[in-house]
Amino acid sequence: MTRKNLFLIVIAFIVGVSVWIFFVNKSLKTTQDVIVQEATRPQRRVASLPPPTVTPNNAVKNQLQAEIQSLQQQITQERQKLVTQKMALDEATARQQQQQSTQQTPAAISSQITERTSQVQNFLEELKNYEYAEQDINRRATEALREQSSAAQVARDQIDENIRTQENLIRQTREQIAYWQGNLFYVNEREARLQDLQTLLETQTRQLQGMRDQRLALSAQILENTRALQSEKEQALSDLADSRSDLQDEIASLRIEINRLQGMQYQTRTSQMTSRSRLTQMQKDFETQNRQVQTLEASLQEKERQLKLLQ
Repeated sequence: MTRKNLFLIVIAFIVGVSVWIFFVNKSLKTTQDVIVQEATRPQRRVASLPPPTVTPNNAVKNQLQAEIQSLQQQITQERQKLVTQKMALDEATARQQQQQSTQQTPAAISSQITERTSQVQNFLEELKNYEYAEQDINRRATEALREQSSAAQVARDQIDENIRTQENLIRQTREQIAYWQGNLFYVNEREARLQDLQTLLETQTRQLQGMRDQRLALSAQILENTRALQSEKEQALSDLADSRSDLQDEIASLRIEINRLQGMQYQTRTSQMTSRSRLTQMQKDFETQNRQVQTLEASLQEKERQLKLLQ
């Protein structure tokens, strides 16, 4: 290719580019003029028409109506449950109040237990006095027997002394009788003396027998007195034992009563705790159910609002 041909090609390219730029600028200017004219042209007033209404989706609408119906049924059921729970709660509250009004309180039962325990302590102290009383009865009986025995011994010794003296007198009288029976010198006096001595001997013999009878009577009286003292002691001890047995029975009865009261106190506390716990749980369940109803009612209101917007 010659230099001349190359030069012609370059000139042709430059001319082509210039023509293309000219037409591009002209097209841009025309577009700009149109835009300006549209901007400055007075706009035509379009007749006022209502905003286009969005047609609700039938599927959404049907879904909302189904949900509303379901919520209404559920609310009816939950409200019925709420009414039932309220009735049960009121009945439980009234029953607890009635029990509290008729049932002894643990504090009152505790006071009774304290009172019974104090009585038991007092009776136990009194039992010790019975032991002292028993010792005193035995001591007094022993002293009485000892005094009686001492007095009886003195009386018996005196009687024995009198008996010995009387026996000596009788022996002397018999010796005199034997003397006068053997005396042959004083016949007249002998007969008189023998008669007197015989009378004296009979009297002394009767007196001796009386003394011996008196001694036997004394022994019998001592025995009777001893038996009487022993019987009095045994009766006193028996009465004391009966009284002590009654007191022990009273103590046993009080201890049974204390055990019964302690069991009642435990049962009362347990019953009250159970009742309070059950009542508290029922109250919580009622409040939970009430919140459930309120939640369902709020959901129902929201669904109704959404459905209203679609209509």
